[in-house]
Amino acid sequence: MSDTETNQHLLTVLWFSSYSLDGLQTLWKLEYLNLSGNKVLTIDNLRPLCKLPLIELKLRANPICLSIAYPYEIFLAIPTLQHLDEWLVD
Repeated sequence: MSDTETNQHLLTVLWFSSYSLDGLQTLWKLEYLNLSGNKVLTIDNLRPLCKLPLIELKLRANPICLSIAYPYEIFLAIPTLQHLDEWLVD
């Protein structure tokens, strides 16, 4: 494994703008992720993130945010998550 590959696994914060979340599941130390303004349509688009130790996720300005149930679905899918947009886990 190269130094670049090793270092990417140590990344803990990422502001990400892309149409695909492919590869994010390899960032196994990622705790803070900003996906605001992307094209996240459904919870299925976020499945690659479910095994990451995410603590905070920003999804503002994504189509998924139009669903009233999106916070509930995401908190269930990502059990380590403590903060989603303006919602906090109690």
